Amino acid sequence: MESHQEVERKFDLAPDQSLPDLVGGPVAAIGPEAVSHLEATYLDTESLALAAAKITLRRRTGGDDAGWHLKLPKSGDTRTELRRPLGESVRAVPDELLDEVRAVVGDQVLQPVAVLRTTRTERHLYDADGTDLAVLADDTVEAERLVGTPGQFAWRELEVELVRGDDALLQSVAEALAAGGVSASASSSKLAKVLDW
Repeated sequence: MESHQEVERKFDLAPDQSLPDLVGGPVAAIGPEAVSHLEATYLDTESLALAAAKITLRRRTGGDDAGWHLKLPKSGDTRTELRRPLGESVRAVPDELLDEVRAVVGDQVLQPVAVLRTTRTERHLYDADGTDLAVLADDTVEAERLVGTPGQFAWRELEVELVRGDDALLQSVAEALAAGGVSASASSSKLAKVLDW
């Protein structure tokens, strides 16, 4: 099972809002745009036990990391992400991931609670030596909530995820975005926004 540490921050954008110029300080260059279309089905119990524990479990298609993703909270902007390959079933969670959340969900059944369709435009941020510091993901999201009061939602957000950069780089980019009128997101994840957690 693949595992890695994910360090990222999220920001809210209006549909027609332009991004400020992020070149300056540690960022010397910005790479070209790469567009992908993602679809993710999120699973949880009827009582949303995973969401309450700040855990997300999804099956995603599209992009370069399609598969089952389990995100576990760690600290601050950091989460541990465990990945398994796609299977044919949307509901059949891989055993290794199910074992990781068994203490939280007990015998409760995991079921789809939301579906998100995202058009993602990615650009990489580089330093003067060409080191890949972070990836900037500009996401236009259409979401459907399947539990509680069903509903449909749409929004745009920006994710800045470290590649080889550090916390200082993340803070520098966040300050540049804030100076350009881009505000930090109040939601910890897309799923939290859909479920209003």
